[in-house]
Amino acid sequence: MSPAQLDHGLEVVALPDGIAIVNGGAPVLFQGRAATEVLVPLLAALDGLLNATGLAAHLGMRVEHVERGLALLADRGLLASED
Repeated sequence: MSPAQLDHGLEVVALPDGIAIVNGGAPVLFQGRAATEVLVPLLAALDGLLNATGLAAHLGMRVEHVERGLALLADRGLLASED
């Protein structure tokens, strides 16, 4: 997987039990343990320089968890394209 970066213009908002990513339309909500333990640190580390393996090493997470988090964000159109 290529280096990942959150798409430009998106805002991450902390919620009591997860996060919301605001993209000008309806917010995209992520709730529960995976949102707080995987997505929050993952979003903070998305600088476009590290791929899933590098992010996992940097964050001290399993590669599978990072890959699932990235897939979740990509499926919702929240990652910057490689253009």
